[in-house]
Amino acid sequence: MNHFKKILVVQHWGIGDVVLITPLLKEIRRLLPTVNVTVLVGSKAASEVIMNSPLCEEVLIKPKSKIKSILFFRKIK
Repeated sequence: MNHFKKILVVQHWGIGDVVLITPLLKEIRRLLPTVNVTVLVGSKAASEVIMNSPLCEEVLIKPKSKIKSILFFRKIK
């Protein structure tokens, strides 16, 4: 029985690293098809690699400043 409702996958490096996590996202989707998958990336360019993909429901971009990052992570549940 699946107890997960949401999964956050964090990949805040570059575009190539986001491409490298696609097999992971495919496996999560295969094993947990009803889970809401959110991917956290480090830039707008990296977000465009995975945006509108059937592998995740949402793509978030990590803020650059430390203060904004702290506030951002406090909002994620």
